[in-house]
Amino acid sequence: MESERCVVKADGLAAGKGVVVAENKDQALAAIDDIMMNKRYGGTCGEHVIIEELLIGYEVSVSKQ
Repeated sequence: MESERCVVKADGLAAGKGVVVAENKDQALAAIDDIMMNKRYGGTCGEHVIIEELLIGYEVSVSKQ
């Protein structure tokens, strides 16, 4: 059985706070409403959302200097 767990991300600058890990479909839908309708992260952040499969592991960010 596939897990319903997913990641909902606000598209735009959210000061590193624009990600919600949803345990199920209801939490994902609530996060989408909060991000898009309630403008949780302000401004134009969250006009679009990205929904991704939840992956377990380390996250790495790389910037070119």
